[in-house]
Amino acid sequence: MKTVLNNLLVDPTKQPMFLGSSLSLQRYDIQKYDVFLELFRQMLSFFWTPEEISVEQDRKSFETLSDNEKFIFQSTLSYQTLLDSIISRYINTLADNVSLPELESVLNVWMYFENIHSYSYTYIIKGIFQNPKSIFDNIILNEHIMKRAASTKEKYDNLLNSTKDNIKDNIYLSLIATNIMEGIKFYTSFACSFAFGELKKCPGNADILKLINRDENLHVRITQQICKFMKNPDEGFTDTIKKNQDVVMDMFAEAIKDEKEWASYLFQNGSILGLNEQILSQYAEWLCNIRTRGLGLPNLFGNVKNPIKWLSNWSGMNQQVAAQEHTITSYKVSSTINDTQSMDLSDFKL
Repeated sequence: MKTVLNNLLVDPTKQPMFLGSSLSLQRYDIQKYDVFLELFRQMLSFFWTPEEISVEQDRKSFETLSDNEKFIFQSTLSYQTLLDSIISRYINTLADNVSLPELESVLNVWMYFENIHSYSYTYIIKGIFQNPKSIFDNIILNEHIMKRAASTKEKYDNLLNSTKDNIKDNIYLSLIATNIMEGIKFYTSFACSFAFGELKKCPGNADILKLINRDENLHVRITQQICKFMKNPDEGFTDTIKKNQDVVMDMFAEAIKDEKEWASYLFQNGSILGLNEQILSQYAEWLCNIRTRGLGLPNLFGNVKNPIKWLSNWSGMNQQVAAQEHTITSYKVSSTINDTQSMDLSDFKL
């Protein structure tokens, strides 16, 4: 029987990440995996709220966009809202199976930040659109937006409805689905949002997305670390990983197929300066290779190059800017970690 506090004296360093003894004290004096406490502290140092960035100019800027640009902007923002509406609930479900206090803490803060992201999209939509309700209602009714999230939702629902026989498969495959969502599906969406920022259109939206992008990069690292440690024999997932190798590669291939279909839908009425269907599709392939390698898996798309060099202007979160020229989005609150060697910033060496 599960309990909110295990009354037995449990050694957390001898517990698996998942499906071990019920959690006892939330203690941080000893850890099985130190990196989770480090990631926990890094996320705390990233605290922010969307109200720190004004979107007043965005409302005026949005009205100057062409109909095609408005379609791309609204579709991208709608999809981002959908994804963050399900990710925090998934993290809560995953946390129900955790048996390490340091991993529990990471998931709790991660879930909090995903709620901040969802709130941020509402803040943006209310600040830009005259009828926010119609935007939100259309998300559920739009088959193209819903289809793009269907495979992720399926893996999350599988975990939510797990049995004793398939719980390990569902934990592992839901983590892969999250790595794909956080590391590919969000990133291709961010590219569209940043394209408007690069054109100096709707700058508040782009600045908020810079903060969300920074968070998601850290969330990708969390999934990479969990999947890495799952390979340790004492975690009990080695057989699960081995038998699902082909399933995982198929998940990545399906994700890129979805992204290419989304690019076709997004740019059906024309492209925007610096971004089109072909470029976004190639970018998705490049990202896929990075994510599979990050999990110790082979490339799916050969030696694909990054076709969007200007993205470095938006994804390099530590660059300095003059306060009077731009909203500063690179600060940390109560930061206690000064080096960034352990962060997964390799994606931004464009």
